[in-house]
Amino acid sequence: MIFRTSRGRILFGLAAAAFLLRLAYGLLFVDLDSSYYWEYGEIAKNLAAGKGYALFHLQDGAVSFRYHPEANPVPSAYMPPGYVAFLYAFFHIGDVSTRNVLILGSHALLGAFLVLALFRLTRLYFDERAALVAAGIGAFLPELIYASNSYTPTAFYHLLVILLLERLYAFHRRRDVRWEGVGATALLCVALLFMRSETVLLVVVCGCVVAWSRGWRIAGALLLAVMLAYAPWSIRNTLAFHEAVPMTTSGGLNLFRGHNDDEHGAWTDSVVDARKRAIPMDEHYEPAMDRILRERVGEVLAADPGAEVSRTAEKLCYLWLFNPSEERATNIFYLLPWLLMLGLTVYGIAVAGPPIRHLPTLLFLAYSTLLAVLFFVLPRYQTMMKVALIPIVAVGLVRLWQRYVDFPRPIS
Repeated sequence: MIFRTSRGRILFGLAAAAFLLRLAYGLLFVDLDSSYYWEYGEIAKNLAAGKGYALFHLQDGAVSFRYHPEANPVPSAYMPPGYVAFLYAFFHIGDVSTRNVLILGSHALLGAFLVLALFRLTRLYFDERAALVAAGIGAFLPELIYASNSYTPTAFYHLLVILLLERLYAFHRRRDVRWEGVGATALLCVALLFMRSETVLLVVVCGCVVAWSRGWRIAGALLLAVMLAYAPWSIRNTLAFHEAVPMTTSGGLNLFRGHNDDEHGAWTDSVVDARKRAIPMDEHYEPAMDRILRERVGEVLAADPGAEVSRTAEKLCYLWLFNPSEERATNIFYLLPWLLMLGLTVYGIAVAGPPIRHLPTLLFLAYSTLLAVLFFVLPRYQTMMKVALIPIVAVGLVRLWQRYVDFPRPIS
């Protein structure tokens, strides 16, 4: 058992610290009396009220999904079902404060497992000496602590991404991966899809890595398994909306927020508002709303194609540096660690061996960048990406320490 060694005891301490820090932050700084869990929670409330997987929408241009006992919500695929199901499991707890402590405590536990997963990934595929450093970063990085205390699937996403990267490294480095590994990879892909639908692009990346290392037959089996496991959600959507909705109905909104002639992240404009008011509030509402937003994006792009260049440059800056108009992104406790991580990432890539050795991580970063270009960027999207940088940052720190601090002493 690793926890019987001195390194294992340090690792256990880091995992325990991660759990306690996340839980303490939640107890001290999160409003535990609030029962608002974003759109995920509003859908879960409708489920608990017997109204099905549904969401209430406003048509007057305002953005609100608030649950109300007398409201008539429409069938929804606005959010994938993974985190909704997680929240729904806690809705049998009547006391809101107790429910919230348990939800955030579950997030904190995921943070502890993330520390262990970072240690294992770094030890196996990056640098054994950097493994504890990576675990420490995972335990104490401020934005990871903050992200664990939001009612979003970010804590799940972080853990699943690190576990998936470990599987991809196994394919990339070891050509003798067994079928059990293919099955584990498929399960992780499905879990990610149920948490965040845009990870369908990451599933494609997984298929390419598996195809490169094991051949297209194995990759095809992996993708087929993922499709079959995800199919019940797609079938449910088709039955609910009477038309094909393979994943979600929020893709159009995400495109619009990144491609509009108002401002980055805008939810709507006057044209969209006028068209939405003409949609009947029935089971066809969400797919119709999605089409309106996609059509509006096409109109904006056709009217001024050149503006897309500046939009793309802005989004790349927001993802890889920071958005100066976002108060959260300019907070010193957010900005300083990120700039340090960014510098250490560049150095870590330079000293971690040939870049091809870390193809899974590089592909994940390319995937995250492509998402930013396709959609839009919030500070938490950078947080969701940077978890994959932690092993590289740890390698950079260790090599710097060895080079400038832990140098051989002269013989006296």
